[in-house]
Amino acid sequence: MDKLLFFISFGAYAAGGGGHHVDASSLIYPLINTLLVGVIFFTQRKKIGAYFTGKYDQIKEISERAKTQKFEAQMLLEKQQKKNDKLSDTLAEIEMNAKKEVASFKDMKEKENIKRVAKLEEDFGSKLEMKKLEMVKSINKELIDSVISKAKEQVKNNPDLVTKLNKSITQGL
Repeated sequence: MDKLLFFISFGAYAAGGGGHHVDASSLIYPLINTLLVGVIFFTQRKKIGAYFTGKYDQIKEISERAKTQKFEAQMLLEKQQKKNDKLSDTLAEIEMNAKKEVASFKDMKEKENIKRVAKLEEDFGSKLEMKKLEMVKSINKELIDSVISKAKEQVKNNPDLVTKLNKSITQGL
């Protein structure tokens, strides 16, 4: 087909002529060119028709593919828009859940800290009570040791007390 168009344009160039003078003889070459083009188109009409039918079918197929792709793209766009619309709801839900978890975690830690402080206070109270009892026992022991040592001194220094003490011990036996 490309060759055909080349020859048609070549023939039209050959018949162009160079002057401005117009008479009947100067129109013969353009008439011949027109007749040649008509004959070529008439004899090649099946090939030309097949060529244009093929081009039509190609364009139709491309157009239908484009329509299908446009429809698919539209569906994907709508699907993505739905996701985007749900995105703000999802983000709000995630944020709300995060706030709940933070509040729950905070409450749990506060309760743990309260329990820990109570246990530490209890342990401290127990330790304090134990130290107090140890100090009382220590003071009592020191007091008793002091009383006994003073009594021994008084008994050693006073012979009357030694006889009284011996008497009271022997009476109980």
